[in-house]
Amino acid sequence: MSSPVPTDLSKKLFSSQLQELCAASNLNDFEDVVEFLKKHLDDVISEVHGIGKLIVDDGKVSLNCPPAPESGDSHGGLLIRTISEQSPDQGEHIVLSREFKVHDMGKSDVHEGMHKIEIRCDVTKMLNEERKLEEQKVIVEILRK
Repeated sequence: MSSPVPTDLSKKLFSSQLQELCAASNLNDFEDVVEFLKKHLDDVISEVHGIGKLIVDDGKVSLNCPPAPESGDSHGGLLIRTISEQSPDQGEHIVLSREFKVHDMGKSDVHEGMHKIEIRCDVTKMLNEERKLEEQKVIVEILRK
């Protein structure tokens, strides 16, 4: 079950900052999300896990940080997944959804201690009863904590 982020702390929390960047209302900031995650990927994950949660929801963006994989199970390297939707009629008709997925692709072949991290954003829009999917994806190298 998701848990709301306390509003008095929300501006200070890494998870809240990421939720704000990933909101469906912020469609032109893929690079901002990438830059934020380069600096704070493990901070977000540690913060969510530190409050004993796997999912937090601020009412606009659901942020999922799966547990660390157990022996023999990698969860496909999934570190973070967010989902945000826009609906003019309170959820009955979704006109836009925005989803970020962040995967650890393993250790860098070039830089010792760094990990290859794939950051992907999928935006699905309903236009004249047709679904349109837009994708953005980048692989960056990040020093994992």
